[in-house]
Amino acid sequence: MTEKAKPHFGLFAVWRLIAAILVMIYHFSAYGPEFYQALNIGMERLTPMLDMFFIISGLLIWFHYADRIQNWQSLRVFIVRRLARIYPLHLVTLSFFCVVALAVHFGVVSTADPERYSLVELGRELLLINAWGTGDVLGYNYVSWSLSAEWFAYLAFPLIVFIYRRNGLIGLVTLLLCCVAVLEGATKLELMPFPTWLEANTWGAYRVLADFVLGAILADCILRHPVKVKSHLAPWGLFALSMIMMISGVSSGYLTIAVIALSLYVAGCIDLVSPEKGRYLRPLMPVAAVSFGMYLWHPVLAVTLLGFGWRHILEPMQTVPFTAILIVGLIASTIVAMISARQIEQPMRAMILCLAESRKTKRQKASDRASAIPAE
Repeated sequence: MTEKAKPHFGLFAVWRLIAAILVMIYHFSAYGPEFYQALNIGMERLTPMLDMFFIISGLLIWFHYADRIQNWQSLRVFIVRRLARIYPLHLVTLSFFCVVALAVHFGVVSTADPERYSLVELGRELLLINAWGTGDVLGYNYVSWSLSAEWFAYLAFPLIVFIYRRNGLIGLVTLLLCCVAVLEGATKLELMPFPTWLEANTWGAYRVLADFVLGAILADCILRHPVKVKSHLAPWGLFALSMIMMISGVSSGYLTIAVIALSLYVAGCIDLVSPEKGRYLRPLMPVAAVSFGMYLWHPVLAVTLLGFGWRHILEPMQTVPFTAILIVGLIASTIVAMISARQIEQPMRAMILCLAESRKTKRQKASDRASAIPAE
């Protein structure tokens, strides 16, 4: 895998942005009047958009790291880099919900589900194991289950690479089929407490592992078997088709995932072969680059702006329509995410990487000194 074969994948960034916006609208709508409550329920059909998010993550991780993991040292670098990417913002947003938990504990605010703020759940979230089937509630920052699931996939990623190096694309396809078979079996036996594993969140780690394997398969196909695509109309058309299938609810989850995978394959091929065709997406890139931050920050805005500002102040006054406050919430989440990326995430990430590098240097010096001592 050469550096030349690693494009920016502008379509993926924009599609992840769309997924983040839809997730925000879904959660914000839960605070609204009857129409928005119905919208919140209807948007549950868009669950495969989350799988698209995870498949893209697996695809991009494969492109950027599959050829770099060669030994324990490179594996350590990979793990540290991924942890530095996701943990700082997770810790910051989790801290906010710890304040909420204290407010609930001392009776300042009330909640219908106090168990979500238990110390046990806090421990799970700190360790990023809250999507590993260790609990049955989405506590504190409820969207953090996806971080826990991605962390599980990161830890399993070296195994995916190993299987590919031993058995190639056939090995990855076999691994995906095995993952799906195990997930289906766990669902049928009610080991996973969900109607289908494609809806799993507290058990989402295993769902995301399957998505990551599919992403790796797509990355290999894009790299080794690209098709020539003349314009972005083809991937956008497939993306729109997958949305129609979700909204209409006329297809199975597997068929929808298949169309999403096909759209990602076509989009990846055109970005690989003709990256200049994505120039029209460049104005969206600054916002698309912070979709991860928007995803993690929006529950904080939901609690403060909607849970408190709307329900306790603006709604009783009946002067501001909920649509307006929802739009403000979307804009505020975007602005906070952009500020956070520069002022919080980048400095904390640099600090973690610097600390890891200094520890590596100290170990190397200690090893050099030990090797310099003559044997008796």
